[in-house]
Amino acid sequence: MGDLELKENIKKTIANDEEKGKFEPNWLGPFVVVKVTGSRAYRLSSMDGKEEPNTFNTTHIKCFYS
Repeated sequence: MGDLELKENIKKTIANDEEKGKFEPNWLGPFVVVKVTGSRAYRLSSMDGKEEPNTFNTTHIKCFYS
């Protein structure tokens, strides 16, 4: 907990060709891991403390290195 992570931009992966743009980012963040809810699920919050409403599987997040 407390690690910095990037989450996948789901909008870009499921959007139609008309909606997704060339300059749409592939990853969003960084986010802070607040809680580990399962073996591969994380609760994230933004850097300003606002918690994300959903949990994210590890296949849709990756470590942020600064």
